[in-house]
Amino acid sequence: MSTMAHGRPVFEATGVGKTYANGTVALTDVDIDIREGEFVSLVGPSGCGKSTLLRMIAGLGQGTEGEMRWWEQDFGAVGQAGRKLAFVFQEAALMPWATVARNVELPLRLSGQRKNAEQVEEALEMVGLQDFRNAYPRELSGGMQMRVSIARALITKPNLLLMDEPFGALDEMTRAKLNQELLELWERLRWTVVFVTHSVYESVFLSTRVVVMAARPGRVLDDIVIDAPAPRSKEFRASHEYHELCNQVSESLARAAVL
Repeated sequence: MSTMAHGRPVFEATGVGKTYANGTVALTDVDIDIREGEFVSLVGPSGCGKSTLLRMIAGLGQGTEGEMRWWEQDFGAVGQAGRKLAFVFQEAALMPWATVARNVELPLRLSGQRKNAEQVEEALEMVGLQDFRNAYPRELSGGMQMRVSIARALITKPNLLLMDEPFGALDEMTRAKLNQELLELWERLRWTVVFVTHSVYESVFLSTRVVVMAARPGRVLDDIVIDAPAPRSKEFRASHEYHELCNQVSESLARAAVL
């Protein structure tokens, strides 16, 4: 099965710019489209506006020029659900006084839903933490804490998952393991994912597309299709195809650094 996705539009930006009140130009002339079922990674140097663009895709910010469109507003709802968005941040941001299960069920409580032990258990099973439901964050490794954060996002059953460098602080072995687990979940559940990372290798392994951004001001430099077969595994990481794609993204980033 190819990882290429040709679903309906989820988000489109045309000629979008973002200038802050102090005159800082964060983004300029951004054209990007995200389609249903894609896994799109945003890469680029620090200060290129990756996280700003991610927040705009979430509807948490507006551009100061250009046009942005979201599926439920302009394209029609996906299925019957419309956009169900979940956001995973750089830090796990868990409540230290609450158990893993209580941390995972937080979105249900905040939205006024009744506690649902079955949903909590399902989310924990997705990330392999069902045996740690009664543990506290201080008792978990960094990788396990990030799994809790992902489970907390998944309990809402999103169809759009936005992730802002969630594995950036982890060691390489843990990061590679979580990459594999995330990809397996995406292949099974087919969310739309937009993923911010500084890692070329991570972006190529995970994505159907890698969008390379240049800084000062932030803009899209390249949009590289990763048309590799799924499921991907450690064998893919060792393949000539993977290394060629990594080189392609690296060369684009090198251009971004001097523009």
